[in-house]
Amino acid sequence: MLQKLSEFIVKARYYLFGLFILFAIASVIMMLHVGVNYNMVKYLPDDSKTKISLNVMEDEFGSVGSASVMISGVSVEQANEIASGIASIEGVGSAIFDGTNSSYYNEGKQTALIKLFLSTSDYDLKSETTLKNVEKYVNGQVNNSVITGSAVSASYNRNAGLGEMSIILLVAVVVVLGILFLTSMSYIEPLIFLIVIGVAILINMGTNLFLGEISFITKSISAVMLIALEMDYSIVLMHRYREEKQKRGDKIVAMKKAIAGSFVAVVSSSLTVMAGLVALMFMDFSIGFDIGMVLAKGVFISILAVIFFMPAIIIFFDNLIEKTKHKSFLPNMSKVGAFAKKTKYVMPIIFLCLVVVAVCLQSSVNFTYVIPDGQSIASKNAQVERVFGKQNPLVVLMGKNELEKQREIANYVLSYKDENGNEIINSSNALILTSAYDKVSSTELVSKGLSSSTVSAIFNIAGKSTVNETVYNIDVVKYLAQNEGVLENDFRSTINTSFNTLYEMVAKQNAKSRYDLTDEQISAIYMSADKVPHCNIIMYIVSNKLPASKTTPVLTLYGIAGKQYTVDMLKEQFYLSDEEVAFVYTTLHKNQTEKVYYYELVKLIYENNLIPSIAGKMQANYVASYNQFLYGQSMLTSENLSRMIFNINLSDDNKTAIKFLNDLDNELSIVCGDNEPYYIACNTYNVIGMSQVFDGDKTKTDLITLFAILLIVLIAFRSLSVPVILVLAIQGAIWINLGVTVLDGSDVFFVCYLIAMAIQMGATIDYGILLTDRYIFARRNQNKYDAITTSIDKSFVTVITSGSILVIACFIIHFISSIPLIADIGLLIGRGAFISIITILFVLPQLLLLFDKVIEKTSKGAKFLNNEINNKK
Repeated sequence: MLQKLSEFIVKARYYLFGLFILFAIASVIMMLHVGVNYNMVKYLPDDSKTKISLNVMEDEFGSVGSASVMISGVSVEQANEIASGIASIEGVGSAIFDGTNSSYYNEGKQTALIKLFLSTSDYDLKSETTLKNVEKYVNGQVNNSVITGSAVSASYNRNAGLGEMSIILLVAVVVVLGILFLTSMSYIEPLIFLIVIGVAILINMGTNLFLGEISFITKSISAVMLIALEMDYSIVLMHRYREEKQKRGDKIVAMKKAIAGSFVAVVSSSLTVMAGLVALMFMDFSIGFDIGMVLAKGVFISILAVIFFMPAIIIFFDNLIEKTKHKSFLPNMSKVGAFAKKTKYVMPIIFLCLVVVAVCLQSSVNFTYVIPDGQSIASKNAQVERVFGKQNPLVVLMGKNELEKQREIANYVLSYKDENGNEIINSSNALILTSAYDKVSSTELVSKGLSSSTVSAIFNIAGKSTVNETVYNIDVVKYLAQNEGVLENDFRSTINTSFNTLYEMVAKQNAKSRYDLTDEQISAIYMSADKVPHCNIIMYIVSNKLPASKTTPVLTLYGIAGKQYTVDMLKEQFYLSDEEVAFVYTTLHKNQTEKVYYYELVKLIYENNLIPSIAGKMQANYVASYNQFLYGQSMLTSENLSRMIFNINLSDDNKTAIKFLNDLDNELSIVCGDNEPYYIACNTYNVIGMSQVFDGDKTKTDLITLFAILLIVLIAFRSLSVPVILVLAIQGAIWINLGVTVLDGSDVFFVCYLIAMAIQMGATIDYGILLTDRYIFARRNQNKYDAITTSIDKSFVTVITSGSILVIACFIIHFISSIPLIADIGLLIGRGAFISIITILFVLPQLLLLFDKVIEKTSKGAKFLNNEINNKK
């Protein structure tokens, strides 16, 4: 069957070549329409509380991105002006700043923090444009500013990824070419390899269109990783072709034999790589499916390219290959075989000791579930944290009409303290926490000057009784804002009543009997008059501190009449203009540093017809207050839910923050009960969600990778012992890799670990398979020591070429990428591949020598050279 397949491929090589080129051209167009996702939360399981909460918030409130602007060297007034300017920029939903709150303004450092809500999501390109406009505007206002937040991080990752991907790919190609020139036998061979791999990569990138979108991680690493993962398939076919060409001379015949002879090796080798990648696809955290699918698809396409596309290129370039031959630049590997013989006991023991130490160290690995920020983003975040603390936003969604439950939860959040008794919330933004939802009674409203009929109307609309219930301030504000004439009528009634009460003319005799005043006191008050205004008597009694027996009504009335107002109070509480204030003080013959009594003010208002002017301004203020409330309501309430926003002054993965979120979840379940929905959205909640899927994903990927590779190797070698030896060798290298991470003191983002370990096992076990296959084949005619030397010599070029490309390609990713998550994946895979190569070349040969007899007895059809000859040697 393989012979027929190879004959078909060679015969139809021009058609196959054209087909792959057409696919590659179509893929270039298709890849332009593949979306890129930067939101890692999207890959959480659908039943994850975090994902559910974020989906609900997006459905209810729309896609809202967020950012913060910190500006230094400004006053509160300047910060307010800048916040207003930012709010007017297209794409900015709101710009929140509260100069009275230390979480928004640091008076000592004259630094303000303005929090932005964008009208598009963090990951929308429009948000990036909005942020650029915000930055341009702010830089035109102040010299020192910093913009941070999730929208900024998303923009950074997108731009860094796009810019660095080309550089990484270019450097990788140059380095790969250099390695291939050193390890190949012809100067033209590296070009052939790159053409084949390049076409495979283009087709893989184009066919991602069927996935709709891929993650930014996948896009950043897939091309370079496929160069590294696919190279050995091309090398195997080229080496086999070279061997057949030397034997048979004819390039057509040689190619047919090469395809048939390398088919099983290429396919079985690719299956182990795909096993590790497919294992990622079973992760609950579906970023694994994204990466696994794209890379596994790429490996599969590369196999098709090597088998069906590469033969045409080799045959076409055959003459050029012959003309550009050169000697091998690699050293003789016979010494490695001699080393294996001398250290067949030592190296396995050393390796075992390293593995044992690494396994012990693994318990100290600090897995993190917070996506690390790039250096520039981390630097900006640190600047904000130094002034305003950690920025860890918390959003709580509750039923829109459950106001008292909202208040209970808001109070719970604000009062929560860490183990040292420190509050962990340093800012809040919720309607229920504003004065709009302070409760007022009917008595309080009447005392503020509203008529009984107005108060009754407010209570009726709110569905409350004036007897023993209360309404919210916003009920009052709404009613007065929407009923323009009511406020002026009530204000006029209040002023009239106050005037009539305070300036009622009281006769001497009535005053004397009512207040128990003496004749002398009456004379002092009345002087030559028979009647005086009531306020004159009250002010005299109070100012002279008379011990009258009936002073209770006097003191009660004095509490109103004797209230004093400064200039600012007249402007704020009575809405008097500068001209009106000047008129008041001029009329009363007072300096504006003095205070004005209420009874004096009432007289002026009453006698000079200031009621319409004042009432109009009061009405405008209520309208403005209500409009401001409506604006806040539009940001914080939807058709069904209310949104409360807090800031936790702790890092996302802080243990106290995690405990707080769990406690809050429990408190919400108690307060809301079974029938009232609630949702929590917070970076810390994301951490909790990711940590919950990690253990399961780790176990799944490890077991699937392990058993799939065991099965593939078992079938390939028809041996019980070989799969165990190879898997243990590579697994040992994986443990050592993780142990080095512990010694390095680095945190490991859990996704980086899962991806790197699966790829290290799947990709590098190929090298062990190649070496072991050569050893078992050589043992038919050689003793085990000669066989190990032969196997190393035959497999060294492929192992060192493909292995070094994988190592260097990953280190290129690590050193060039400024996105820590991408860089960490490169480091883990590159270092792991290096450890695996060392294990394959300097530990596996010794293991094969030690278990030579076991391999023979447990491998079907294995016929090793007899032991007597072996022992003599």
